[in-house]
Amino acid sequence: MNIFETADGSAHWPSIITMLGWLIGSMVTGGVLLATLHYNRNERVRVAEEKAPWRLSPQQQQVIIERIAAGPKGKVALEFSAADRIRVRDFAHTLSALFGSAGLEVWGYIPAFQEAAGPPIVGLRIGVKPGVAESVGLSLRDALAAAGLVATVYPINNNNYADDFAVVLVGVKP
Repeated sequence: MNIFETADGSAHWPSIITMLGWLIGSMVTGGVLLATLHYNRNERVRVAEEKAPWRLSPQQQQVIIERIAAGPKGKVALEFSAADRIRVRDFAHTLSALFGSAGLEVWGYIPAFQEAAGPPIVGLRIGVKPGVAESVGLSLRDALAAAGLVATVYPINNNNYADDFAVVLVGVKP
């Protein structure tokens, strides 16, 4: 005699149904648990990627160097957002090294900028004044686009740099 039989040897259906309920319930609960763990893992990976520093792959770096080397030469300065300093500072220095190795004259210091009003700058912005800086800025925009990065070109009207400098602002990581 076992727990699924009555005293006369016939099936004890309440015990069988209860056991099947526990078994099915455990399988469903296990499936839900595994699905939740998988979803949470994917979510953790996504969040980690969002919080990671901004980086370029070796292929992106090569494309940027090749495109800039083939374009007009000039002067460029870079600044990075103080609002996202941890994730964008090294990226600004990487861009500076790439621009220099492609033949551009790069300003020697990369300061942090602070937005005084409005939302922080997101992504890359290239400030230019008419003339040489504009052609260099447009070439930079195209080189960055070829590497999969979006950069917008805008007119600048301050005197922080000489008129022949294109100024690349590395904003908050998108």
